[in-house]
Amino acid sequence: MILTVENIGALVDITLPRRTMVLYSQGTAYQAAVQLLKAAPEAQWVHFGDLDPAGVTIAKRMARLTDRPLRFYVPTFAWEYLRRKLPVRRAWRNCPVVHPLIEKLVAANAWLEQGFSCWTAGFWAISRRFFSQARFTRFLD
Repeated sequence: MILTVENIGALVDITLPRRTMVLYSQGTAYQAAVQLLKAAPEAQWVHFGDLDPAGVTIAKRMARLTDRPLRFYVPTFAWEYLRRKLPVRRAWRNCPVVHPLIEKLVAANAWLEQGFSCWTAGFWAISRRFFSQARFTRFLD
């Protein structure tokens, strides 16, 4: 499995199981990650980015450029940080939302920085379970 991560804090703090490669794909600087994903078409791919319009757009572009389904990781504990939401700079438009937390963010015209994942010890336990079971909390299609 290949996990692309948008922010350095989550990259440094994430605990990865065996057979998982993590790639730091800072914001729109994802060209190297796209090349690696194209070179490994058999590997599953998941993107973990900011829960905002730009984060979703980045993941959608990466999926399109690599001809892969979009899998966007939304940690279950992110609900705990909804009170720390920030106003979006760019409005959510036609977001292919399938996750209730993102629907709340869209309705509030808000976002959550990926850094919230580093604020809790729950991230480590959930990330281990997430990867070891190859089961994802929810995806955006």
